Amino acid sequence: AATSSFQFDAWELDAASHGHPLSTLGYWVMHESGLITRFGISGRTLARFMRAAEAGYQDNPYHNKTHAADVLQSVHVLLTHGGVAPGYATPFTQLCCYLAAVMHDYDHRGVT
Repeated sequence: AATSSFQFDAWELDAASHGHPLSTLGYWVMHESGLITRFGISGRTLARFMRAAEAGYQDNPYHNKTHAADVLQSVHVLLTHGGVAPGYATPFTQLCCYLAAVMHDYDHRGVT
């Protein structure tokens, strides 16, 4: 699927998710990678966290929630299809990489 390749279009996900690309993809990535089960993460808590993180993104031309979803998807592809996760990244490292991608431009004002 598009989420597993660099042909991903974050703007299409933004439209399909009714303005929630980051929380939608964030939940999917955690589920797809098995991290929810592995770490006993509550689905409800994860969904609330993802929505709160997404709400912290400013509405500016670049450093916004759609950009964050695009970065998260790129990290996912690199970890899962770029040969990184199976050989080098532990599940905890993978979780940290995903959370870093989700939060990397949180509350960014878009002035740099």
